Amino acid sequence: MKFILILVFSLKVYSEKLSFWNTIELTKKENPVLLLKKFEVEKSKAEIITAGILPNPNFNNQTLYQTKNKGGGVLSGGNRQDWFQVTQVIPVANQREYSIEFAKKNLELAKNNLLEEERLMLFIVMSKWLESWYNREKIKSFTLAKEFLDELIQFGDKKNKDKNLIEIELTRTKILSSQFGIYLETFDRLADNSEASLIFYLNKQTEIEIDDTNFFKYNFDEKKIKDYISIGLKKRSDILLAKSSKSSAISKLRLEEAFAYPRPEVGIVYNPQNNDQYVGSFLTLPIPINNRNQGNIQRAKVDLIQADKEIDYKEKQIELEIKNAYREFFVYRENYEKYKSLVYDSDQIRNKIEDMYLKGKTSYVDYLEAQNDWFEMRIYQLENYYNLKKSFLNVIFVTGLIQDDRL
Repeated sequence: MKFILILVFSLKVYSEKLSFWNTIELTKKENPVLLLKKFEVEKSKAEIITAGILPNPNFNNQTLYQTKNKGGGVLSGGNRQDWFQVTQVIPVANQREYSIEFAKKNLELAKNNLLEEERLMLFIVMSKWLESWYNREKIKSFTLAKEFLDELIQFGDKKNKDKNLIEIELTRTKILSSQFGIYLETFDRLADNSEASLIFYLNKQTEIEIDDTNFFKYNFDEKKIKDYISIGLKKRSDILLAKSSKSSAISKLRLEEAFAYPRPEVGIVYNPQNNDQYVGSFLTLPIPINNRNQGNIQRAKVDLIQADKEIDYKEKQIELEIKNAYREFFVYRENYEKYKSLVYDSDQIRNKIEDMYLKGKTSYVDYLEAQNDWFEMRIYQLENYYNLKKSFLNVIFVTGLIQDDRL
């Protein structure tokens, strides 16, 4: 029984640490949505096999019997005529070759579509990772502040002679402490929700714990923004998808133009008639007077024009997104350094006022206000740090660096 209790307890408290970059790798490998999307690639591979298969030959048999028997029995050769025919539809104008080429281009399209699905999914998952980290950090900050307020409530009236003021301020402090308690419950629920989403997205069976170490893998340089725009334009999965769409559209147009040519059906005939033996050839050729595949050719041309315009749009979109993401990142990074100095100054002021309060040289109100100012500064710093991390995520998302193993 003791062993069972220990085992249950250990299972209950075990959690797996997830760093930012480890979560990215796990998403690529384990995400159930992406695993389902991979089947589309396998389907496209099967289409290449289908495109290379020639049409099956056709066999045709006709037998005619004379209504007036000339002797020898109804089934005798003298009383019937047989027609045995074997034909084959022949692809012309490189129709089979273009079909295979089009299927291969669609395989490339499916692979790049999977990469784009992966990029989008990585942003969703890593946003949940950041939300969880942010809420857990807010829990730490608000817990520290609430503990201070609760201690202040316990001994605040011992250092002040104005009982009416103390009663008012203590009530104010209790309200603030209760408010922080509500915040803590909210942050804890939000963090649980984000972690539950992560468990689903990563296909995990255990509890998880956010590990914030080694977050900033890249040291971005503001002067090298053109280099990252160049990387995004060449490597980002949505531009690769747009380019493969154009490649597929070109191949589709070739195929549809090839199908403007009719496919002949040719074969051989063996035709015994009343004991006389005949052999011959067979040819069926559609006459392209009405249908020359005009509609599908026109549609393929429109698809190609659309693909060209999509590439142009994507290139402009990528350049704009990278510029905006970089500007935002460098603003928050600059603010991060400013907040470090402000928090240091705030710590110094708080410590001095705390020392004065403990020596009876300042009031409860001054001490409480100094503590609130100190706490607000730390919350502002945490919010800016969260925005810095979020902007970092946005930079690696819009540049494609979030799929770093390909770059």
